[in-house]
Amino acid sequence: MPMVEPDPSSAAFFDVDNTMMRGASIYHFARGLASRGLFTTKDLLRFALGQVIFRVRGDENPEHIAKARETALAFVAGSKVEEIVRLGEEIYDEVMADRIWAGTRALAQSHLDAGRRVWLVTATPVELARVIAQRLGLT
Repeated sequence: MPMVEPDPSSAAFFDVDNTMMRGASIYHFARGLASRGLFTTKDLLRFALGQVIFRVRGDENPEHIAKARETALAFVAGSKVEEIVRLGEEIYDEVMADRIWAGTRALAQSHLDAGRRVWLVTATPVELARVIAQRLGLT
């Protein structure tokens, strides 16, 4: 099928956590960091508990999300953005790609096919959100 020229007046918006992807992206990112020795087992268990609560309740506690993001990204202080992006790409390919909901992905693709731009609207760190968007071919 030929590429449809994007319509600048039309767009679709998707959340990442529990909408585009099963679970919380920051948790999956933290798991990838832990597998590289950048977190302790205790840190990962704390993330896992937060992930279980998130999955069971289906709600997002802004305080928990902010704390998880702070902890997950604390190691980046002083790191180069390129390094964080590289880690995000690796971790997406290793851990997150298999957690993308097929139905949500198909819906996003149908919007793209119709000429709509597709944006992620998320609390996920921007470097990680960009990786997800690029891997999925989103706007």
